[in-house]
Amino acid sequence: FAPLRMTPRNHLFYTTTKNISLFHLAADLALDLKQPEQAYLILERSKSRVLVEQMLRERAEPGSNVDENLRVQYSQLRERLRMLARRLGNGVPEFSAGFGETRFLMPSFRHTDRKPEQEEKLWQELRTVEDELAKVRNAISEQDPAFGQAIQPSSLKPEDVAAFIPSNTLGIAFEQRPEFLRLYPLTAQGVHSPLKIDISTEQLSEQVSEFREKITKKIGAERADATLNIRDWLTKQLEPKLTQLTEQHQPREILLIPHQSWHLLPLHLIQIKGEPLCLRYPVRYIPALQVLRLIRERRQAATGNGCIIADPDATLPAAKIEGQAIKALRPEDILLEGEKAMLTAVRQHLAESRHGHFACHGYFAPDLNAGILLADGTLQAKELFASLRLPNPRLVVLSACETAQIQPTIADDYNGIGLRFSLCRNAQCPCGIMAC
Repeated sequence: FAPLRMTPRNHLFYTTTKNISLFHLAADLALDLKQPEQAYLILERSKSRVLVEQMLRERAEPGSNVDENLRVQYSQLRERLRMLARRLGNGVPEFSAGFGETRFLMPSFRHTDRKPEQEEKLWQELRTVEDELAKVRNAISEQDPAFGQAIQPSSLKPEDVAAFIPSNTLGIAFEQRPEFLRLYPLTAQGVHSPLKIDISTEQLSEQVSEFREKITKKIGAERADATLNIRDWLTKQLEPKLTQLTEQHQPREILLIPHQSWHLLPLHLIQIKGEPLCLRYPVRYIPALQVLRLIRERRQAATGNGCIIADPDATLPAAKIEGQAIKALRPEDILLEGEKAMLTAVRQHLAESRHGHFACHGYFAPDLNAGILLADGTLQAKELFASLRLPNPRLVVLSACETAQIQPTIADDYNGIGLRFSLCRNAQCPCGIMAC
């Protein structure tokens, strides 16, 4: 089973979101071999794989704190690799140094009359560029760890699960397949054998669509009914297995790790013996165990004030009042109101502040084009995703339209301005994720 450990150069695991089934195959094989910990780590790896793909598609760049010479080298080497890929056509290996840069180039096949020695020379040049790029990435990672982890995430190991799950905590990791759901129990003792539930992706999608439609478009009692309906459906589907897990492990708290559309449902409302899960236990959510690791490794937030961005285009009187009300509660916070809320100022203050609050216009658009309107332009999800670094803030509140809208993917990532602003409340907090 050693070949399935998925190192960055492992050719078996080249994939895109279109062939995520390779990860499914590997996880199934691990379970057949009675290795549930490996199966779960493969699930975690699939999440980071899709994130890496997206980072490279969006041409993510190192942060501004990285030495300019390294930034230039990185850009030049990527372009050289791209040119070589075009010349070599589909013969380019799917996996290359740095977690698979070449595979995103998608070159079309073309016939060539190059001599064998010319072909070999191109391949040698490609390998040399890949090695140089790997060295530059390592140097960049020392100056910008967030970028390094994003494009070259470290693999989780079985012992990491025990290290990251506190004692008396039961982690429940969801893995949604097209035809069924698996629940992986995670404890301080490691990964236990998963439980299988007959819920298809199609059934889940139907429930999510109906719930979102009613909760966003209905009012009053209809919204309450929508919440009760989804609670009852979740209880019917999941209560037996959750009861089994809680009775077996006797936890003091629950850590939920949803997968795909399960992120969009109020899992904490599931009834266990007639009582909501969140009233029986403290319930926390994380998107992935690797996120928990990054949070634990993150430096403690520096002390500092907050940053309030209110009514940048002077068309929202209520947003202006909202900003002033928060300023009255926290006089030490910086208030960027009206024309003061320009892109440069917001980027600077938000990076240095301990928390931020936006009261302004927002809009949703797919492919990371969602944004928040400021006085002189738009702060887009694409920028938050690809280039902007926020080393200090642990909470960002988005009081703006459409900031909770998402674009789902086939794997586990969602695109939207709100999800790109999901930040840790406290660097020492073991759960850490909060998006408002």
